[in-house]
Amino acid sequence: MEIVGRTHHMLVSLWGKRWNEVNLVMSNLYTAYLDDSGTAPKQKVAIATGLIIPSGKIVALEDEWDELKEKWRFSCFHMAEFNAKNGKKEPQFANWNAYQRKRVYQRIRTITKKYGIKTVSFAVNKDDYDEIVPPEMRKWAGTFHYTWAVRQFITWVDRWR
Repeated sequence: MEIVGRTHHMLVSLWGKRWNEVNLVMSNLYTAYLDDSGTAPKQKVAIATGLIIPSGKIVALEDEWDELKEKWRFSCFHMAEFNAKNGKKEPQFANWNAYQRKRVYQRIRTITKKYGIKTVSFAVNKDDYDEIVPPEMRKWAGTFHYTWAVRQFITWVDRWR
């Protein structure tokens, strides 16, 4: 394993250095950051999106991300709140003007494209899943909707690599 290995992988999160609160799939070549959407019971669709990053680029990505957070004075980035101009978790998003929002989003996109080599999403309509997948099959397909999406992502990564 490279020096830029397990320790640095565990420290990196686009939400800060809370490595124990995020899902990272690690190897000595790549890291996959997984993000969830739709896991709340009222959401109709569950989505797992993964960004695959070369392991050797993790520290550089983290440095650029930290610079962005410092420059625009946010500690955590939540796309749903950012889009909704909601200030529950990050109050400053509610007060940003169109210029601030555009610049931050452009920078996030640039960083993602610079370091990510693949981005993959798997989505499942919860009602369809509940109707089609019987309880006895869920131990293989995924007990929960998001579990199914994560398993699809892991299978995709395994085939891709």
